[in-house]
Amino acid sequence: RAHRIASDQAEYSPATLNRYLTTLHVVCKRAREVWGVEVGDWNLRKHLLDEPEGREVFLDHAQARKLLEAACGHLQAVLLLALMTGMRKSNVLGLQWPNISMDMGRAVLIQKGNRRLSVELTEPALKLLDRLEPDATKRQGPVFWFGNPAVDCACVHCQAPTFRGTPITSIKRSFATAVRTAGLADLPNGRMRFHDLRHTFASWLLAECGDLRLVQDALGHRQITTTARYSHLMPGRKRAAIAGAVAGLLEAPVVDVADDDVREVG
Repeated sequence: RAHRIASDQAEYSPATLNRYLTTLHVVCKRAREVWGVEVGDWNLRKHLLDEPEGREVFLDHAQARKLLEAACGHLQAVLLLALMTGMRKSNVLGLQWPNISMDMGRAVLIQKGNRRLSVELTEPALKLLDRLEPDATKRQGPVFWFGNPAVDCACVHCQAPTFRGTPITSIKRSFATAVRTAGLADLPNGRMRFHDLRHTFASWLLAECGDLRLVQDALGHRQITTTARYSHLMPGRKRAAIAGAVAGLLEAPVVDVADDDVREVG
């Protein structure tokens, strides 16, 4: 069974297969040690596949603006909220009005592992949401849907009566078109994916605050080790902070002379 899963590389990525193998190994071990089932012992490490190094694509603000300009109306609104919050695609597209508190400036999501995440909505994000549905009494159901007159989108789905009013559940084609039009299809680290907007938000936030814990909280990472993948983006800030911390070591103290008394200041 383990060999069959590991050899089926055409359909699944190495990372996916390794997760299956790890789960299978745990089940076999428990069956043998706890349930008393006769299961042969096998070495997980011998079957694990080599996984490619994680790709990282980050946009600067100019590239992000190009992407927004290249996007059709309904996609532009989706991308804006993603870039302003760092939410995953499933969370953005699945966002419901009842999960948003405009007064408190936050949205409550259910993310991976059935964990709740409170997302801060800044003033620009709140203005975007208010533009999508100005009438507070009509803020029910999904936030993003085809044919929203507030979006002014000329795409086929927004104009077709059969799609108008239905929730936006897929943006694969429109996103690929926007990426290609914006000239972001051949970046040094590979073609841009929607999830890279989350990486981009994290990189901007880290550059602004220099605090991995804050970024961890904003993204809803369970472990700080997941957030630490972005730490290489802040070498300049770290160097400046260290320099500031030890500056007083070599600087001459400032003195204030008054009435023949000399005292150090600061």
